[in-house]
Amino acid sequence: MSTRKVSDQMVANACNQLRNAQKEVTYKAVRQLVGDQGSLTTIRNGMKAWQQQGGPTSAPLSPEDQSDIIAFAQTLMDKLTQRQRAETDRLSRDAEERIRQAEGREAELAELYDLLQSELDEERSARQAAEERLREVKRQHDQARAEQAAAAAVMARCEQDLAAARARVEQLQLENGALGAQVELARNDAAREAGAAALLREQIADLTVNLRLAQAERDEARNPIQELQPELPAVQRRGATSNRAGDHVMNSPRQSKQRTLNMEGVADTSPAAS
Repeated sequence: MSTRKVSDQMVANACNQLRNAQKEVTYKAVRQLVGDQGSLTTIRNGMKAWQQQGGPTSAPLSPEDQSDIIAFAQTLMDKLTQRQRAETDRLSRDAEERIRQAEGREAELAELYDLLQSELDEERSARQAAEERLREVKRQHDQARAEQAAAAAVMARCEQDLAAARARVEQLQLENGALGAQVELARNDAAREAGAAALLREQIADLTVNLRLAQAERDEARNPIQELQPELPAVQRRGATSNRAGDHVMNSPRQSKQRTLNMEGVADTSPAAS
């Protein structure tokens, strides 16, 4: 929502309108007529200009205007107080931060001083240790010269021991060669045994395949008999009806068929058998 700028002429027109209506010319009434716009200062300046141009000059401020002016002044004072407090808080925080920075810098300098002092002490200790080491090296050098002669005798004995060790190494090499030949023979034997085992596994696999083929052929030979088994009762009933008078003639063939079915594992279901 746009806000118009309140001019002195707008304030004067509002004051004239209130006076013509025989109403009290107050700050609040004038501000309402100009659209509730304009600050206290703008309205008061406009009312002063209207008074100088012929408006009433002795009209005292109404209690409502006085309350509004006091409220406006209190608001200004509160804002100024808040700004002053905020600025004071900011300055206080800045000062505290600078103090902390200064204290931190002082602590860093103290720590740096202690570090430099420690390094200086270590350097002095290192120099004293170096001087002591130099004296120790000189003593060891003198001692090394004295031990060099004894080392020559030890060297001679070492050479003798070395010759004996070489002879022992040669003997061990010969023994190692013999062991290598034995190991090679053992490897060859193991290879032959592995070949024989592989051949045996192949034979077992072939026998397994042949066994499975034989079982399949046996199952195929049984299938025709099992397929004919459901038809046997009907065939037998037809034969019993047409040849009931000659049962004694068919007795011998039926017994032969029963033996055949028994060999195949199928029961005779004819009426005579029951």
